Amino acid sequence: MVNQQTQVGDLPGQLPASRPLMRDRDFLKMFVSEGSAGVGSQVSLLALPLAAIVLLHSSAFEVGTLAALGTLPYLLFGLPAGAFLERVRRRPVLLYSALGRAAVLAVIPVFWALGRLDVEILYAVAFLVGLMTTFYDIAWQAYLPSLVGTSRLHEASCQPSSNSLVFTFLRQVIPWSAVK
Repeated sequence: MVNQQTQVGDLPGQLPASRPLMRDRDFLKMFVSEGSAGVGSQVSLLALPLAAIVLLHSSAFEVGTLAALGTLPYLLFGLPAGAFLERVRRRPVLLYSALGRAAVLAVIPVFWALGRLDVEILYAVAFLVGLMTTFYDIAWQAYLPSLVGTSRLHEASCQPSSNSLVFTFLRQVIPWSAVK
């Protein structure tokens, strides 16, 4: 248990208070991974419904179901994921959930090339991507305070929003480039 007199940077694994966040290697790695995960999330938000509409000629009901299945894991697993993540190391969860999302999304072109892509596969992909995104998002929110300390949490939380112009641009351009 940490007493109230402990200063930021006194705990192992926390960044020293004097070092700028964007110059710290560990924070910079997490900053880049969060940005790239955001790009991946935006791609899946656009690519899955677009694949259903363009490739499979899905109905509006099917596309709506696809969108609902992508957000259902937040409702079903949000609280249990938070309880689980209180008991495990968060960094591996961040890594494996991001890699898992990429692997699950890679199934779509494989099934398309094999001529086996159907809306049920997209449903499964949407649900699994939503599940992994749930774990990633909760793990990120829980990991950040342990990385930077509570006194620098506001500064660290503002970094992605203030310094992510490139990622914001990529989040908008990459999905539409994939469409063409």
